[in-house]
Order: sequence, then C-alpha cells, then structure tokens
Amino acid sequence: MKFKLIAVLFFIIIIFSSIFYFAKQYNSDPYDVFRNKEYLVKEIRNPVPIEIFIKPQWIPFDTTKPKNINLNMITMNNTTIELQQIWNRGEFAKDIYLSFHVKYRPFLKQGDFLSNKIFTSDGAFRDNISFDHFTINDIDHKVINIGQIGEGPNSDFSFGINSDQFKEIRNGFYLTYSGMVLYEYEKK
Repeated sequence: MKFKLIAVLFFIIIIFSSIFYFAKQYNSDPYDVFRNKEYLVKEIRNPVPIEIFIKPQWIPFDTTKPKNINLNMITMNNTTIELQQIWNRGEFAKDIYLSFHVKYRPFLKQGDFLSNKIFTSDGAFRDNISFDHFTINDIDHKVINIGQIGEGPNSDFSFGINSDQFKEIRNGFYLTYSGMVLYEYEKK
C-alpha cells in the first residue's frame, strides 16, 4: 500500500513538472517572450498586407447590439487574425465598428510571426498604427472612407465606418490591412 502511494505521488510530481516545463518553454504571447529578452527578433518584411472580405450578413445594420463573430479570417506565419466583433454604435458614434483579435501559436525555439508593433533588438516594442494601414473597398472596388481606427491590446486592431458610408457596405466590403510586419525569432 505504501509503495502504491509513493508511486502515485511520484507520478503526480512528474505530471506537474512536465506541465511547468512545457508552459515555461512554450509561450503564445510574443510580448511576454520578448520582454524577457530570451529571444532575438529580426524584421523580415514590412508591410505584410492582409486581405479580408466582410460578408454582408455579418454587418448589423438594424441593431445596435454588438455582434460577436469570433471567426478566424486568416492564418499565416503562426498568426491567426480573428474577426471578433462588429458593432453598429448607433447615435453614440454613428458608425459600424469592427474589432479584430490576433492570436499566436505557441513560441518554440525559433520561428516567425506577424505583429503590428515595431520590435527593437533590446526586446522593446512600440505602436505602429496609421490610417494609411487601412484600405476599405466596396464590392465594386470603390474606396470607402474610414471614420476612426484603434489598436490593442497587443496586436489587436479595429476601425469604424461612418454611417454616411453604410449604403456602400450593404453588400459586404474588402479590407486590406497593411499594418502587419513579419518577424523571425530565435531563442538566445
């Protein structure tokens, strides 16, 4: 009986040690990874344009309740961009606001990822947001003006389309976002 108890305790210790080891070794947040200065990071390509089509059935023209989409739109370079929410902000802002969430695969010893931050060799990073990063076109590829933009937390980004542009987006629209930068990383 005593042997079984010791064996079970030993097994539990091994399980928790393994979980701790792998949790420490693999991180899915590049900002935590680079703050710890355990990795070298190098810019590979800037910009990396992301093209997405927003379907008309996703756009809540008739309600001011936020519509949670939570749909992966594109995955590349260990990075997934998810359309998180579309919100007709009604009289509050007189726009439709789209929010995108950026997710990462766990970081290994080396690899690549996309971010809309500018990383420096000392592990620091800074914001990199501009109206120029957002190009919106209707289904006939005519330009649609953007009302406002947002960034964060981390690499999440968002933008609003003013109510005077609603008829142009009724059939859906194209977003080209050129704020992403491709980075390569390697453990020191």
